[in-house]
Amino acid sequence: MHLISDDLVTFKETGIRVQPDHANDHEGAYPGSAQVIDERLFLFYTGNVRDEVWIRHPKQVGAWLDKEGQLTKLDSVLIEQPKSTTDHFRDPQTFSYNDHYYAIIGGQTLQQEGIIKLYRAVHNNALKWEYVADLDFGSDGSPYMIECPNLVFIDQKPVLIFCPQGLAKTTLAYDNIYPNTYIIFEEFDPNTGRLSGSHGMQNLDFGFESYATQAFNSPDGRVFPSLYFTVTGLIKK
Repeated sequence: MHLISDDLVTFKETGIRVQPDHANDHEGAYPGSAQVIDERLFLFYTGNVRDEVWIRHPKQVGAWLDKEGQLTKLDSVLIEQPKSTTDHFRDPQTFSYNDHYYAIIGGQTLQQEGIIKLYRAVHNNALKWEYVADLDFGSDGSPYMIECPNLVFIDQKPVLIFCPQGLAKTTLAYDNIYPNTYIIFEEFDPNTGRLSGSHGMQNLDFGFESYATQAFNSPDGRVFPSLYFTVTGLIKK
């Protein structure tokens, strides 16, 4: 569903833009993110594809959305499933850091542990991506899958927002099925994927089934998550 807003509070629906109508997403489009590039919106999302025996092959794919609302999907796959992950590999978030495009993607290792992979746009070209590292954020290894990772920067400090499925409750107390969490860090190294100076994992919201937050930095540095009131209350103050 495509919506437009002048204030990010009141939204108007304009119809469905991303349909499961391409060879790279014909079983559905999973969540992703968007980046304004040269006056067009670059959409980066997971295409859900299954073969004849219903085995899933996740593909990180892209599309362009122009000012008139016309969508053009890319025929090429931007990031294929790594050999080090299961078919649980999805939800790319693209962001700009030090004038360069990066992306993080949630996943599951072959040992069934949650993981976040970091990629960088080759020569700052959003249509070509290279693997950098597995994000080093101090995971305790208990999550069996990580979904919807977001990396934003508040007052120049990196804040990782993510949904760790199966997280041990000895690591963080939560009452919903899968928690929606965040960690404030002091530094981010884009060359190694290391996030250092952790302030500890926190619940983003204590309500029932608050999940899959989407967040981004605006050009002036402000952060706009789908739970913005929670982030300002728990992080910024």
